[in-house]
Amino acid sequence: MTVFPHYSVSGFSNSFVLASRGEALVIDPGTFDRQLLLLIEDNGLRVRSVLLTHWHEAHTGGLRTMARIYDFTVYSYYPGTAECSCSEVRDGDAVPFGDEKAVCLETPGHSPDSITWRAGDCLFTGDTLIAGEVGSAPGAAEQKSLADSIRGKIMVWPEETIILPGHGPPTRVAVERRFNPGLSCRD
Repeated sequence: MTVFPHYSVSGFSNSFVLASRGEALVIDPGTFDRQLLLLIEDNGLRVRSVLLTHWHEAHTGGLRTMARIYDFTVYSYYPGTAECSCSEVRDGDAVPFGDEKAVCLETPGHSPDSITWRAGDCLFTGDTLIAGEVGSAPGAAEQKSLADSIRGKIMVWPEETIILPGHGPPTRVAVERRFNPGLSCRD
């Protein structure tokens, strides 16, 4: 599996293209710009799936443009309102691509539909976990749910697991366990 990161200054968000044997999926296409198009096309990839971590505009804004170019299915916790085919996923559901698969981990709190995707040794956390901080939540109960989700679904992976958030730089499980002040799970 190859992971191609894409950063958009419009929305300051990260998108990721995952590829295996020429087949690709895109995670959180917040913006579908020329750079993302060239990343896909120059690598000869066939986009079959789009995985969303949640339905906020910074992570879904490029769907309309993508749907004009590619034929794909969107996978998300809620079916959404995209102008393309949408499939609902729940904890443990897998989306295959090439010889690989991405697995849904329910991580509510930032929003009711927040999920994390696991593929290979990577976790794509959207706004659930950002390097050095726990994502935002609308209230105290949701913030507790978010922290519990992170502890139960993200911090359980091996220390070398790479975390690729929806905003900001990548990190690793070991770094977040040790230094993230919002988790209180220091070694």
